Amino acid sequence: GGAEGGGGGGGGALPLSTVDDLLYEVAKVYLTVGRPLVALELYDRLLASERYAPLVHLKRGECLRALRRDAEAASAYSSALAVAACSQEALVAACCLSLRRRKPREVLSLLELHAGPRQHRGDAGDAGDGGEAEAEGRGEGGGGEGGGGE
Repeated sequence: GGAEGGGGGGGGALPLSTVDDLLYEVAKVYLTVGRPLVALELYDRLLASERYAPLVHLKRGECLRALRRDAEAASAYSSALAVAACSQEALVAACCLSLRRRKPREVLSLLELHAGPRQHRGDAGDAGDGGEAEAEGRGEGGGGEGGGGE
């Protein structure tokens, strides 16, 4: 935090961060009241904002999903994960969308890529035989992404 408040100073043009904040908040309202296309246009204007980088991609995904533009929504969620690989919200949204699109292999790939390494902290004894199969599957590289075009 820290740059949130803006100082209230001089009456001229608003600082860029304040404009970004306003755009973001207005876009959230439009999405909430069922106007995803208007919200999407506002989020698109925030794509260059470093301050909102992961959130904008996530919110764009929500808008696109509401508009039933699932392929574009999947791309937006991938962008959110590229900017913030540890974003659980983006990971859950991407997995839910993949399930809705009936692409369970995408879900597995997403989970292996973004959640896999974190699972190995303390569950070595609990997993039973899952750990060995998982390690073998990951050793191949990333062969699963190009296979499900339908």
